[in-house]
Amino acid sequence: TAREKKMVVIHEIGHGLVSTLLGHPAQMLILSPRKDKKESWGNTLARITRGILSKKDLDDHIAMLYGGIIAEEVCDIEGGAGAGADLEEAGSLAAWWVDSFMRKQSVGRANLIGITDAHHDSWGLHPLPTESLRRESEKLIKKLLDAAEKMAFSALKKVGKKKILKLARLLENKDIVPRNTFLKYCKKVGIKFPSK
Repeated sequence: TAREKKMVVIHEIGHGLVSTLLGHPAQMLILSPRKDKKESWGNTLARITRGILSKKDLDDHIAMLYGGIIAEEVCDIEGGAGAGADLEEAGSLAAWWVDSFMRKQSVGRANLIGITDAHHDSWGLHPLPTESLRRESEKLIKKLLDAAEKMAFSALKKVGKKKILKLARLLENKDIVPRNTFLKYCKKVGIKFPSK
């Protein structure tokens, strides 16, 4: 439907804007509604952690994942085009990072491979051996996710609802938008990106 298409366009624009504002412009935006996001994204831990070499990379990537949800919020769109998959991926990334961090900090702690029972189920990892470690890891995950959400919100709030909606109108009839086309349309509606 037209409403679903608008939701998807605004959602994907949010990802594109946040990633570009943070200095990681996407190669392209796919603006057509997909029936099964997991099928097209192949939501695996190996794929989502590729290219994350630092804490900044992690923060930027999680903020980009929140970009779609935040764009919908900024534009007063209800419904959540792909929000569930994005939140799941953001949580998985944060848990992966915390798990890696805790293993490095926990030399000698046996079997410290997983984060929570939920991650244990979805990844096939082992849960943390003690309740206190589990609580500590969940606090760190929440802290990472909250910081990334604030980063995405701040970036898109600066762009503003009017410019996001103008950009959505320009792109609503497109299914795939290459990076240079996206940047050209952003410039056309007055969205400026920091120079490197």
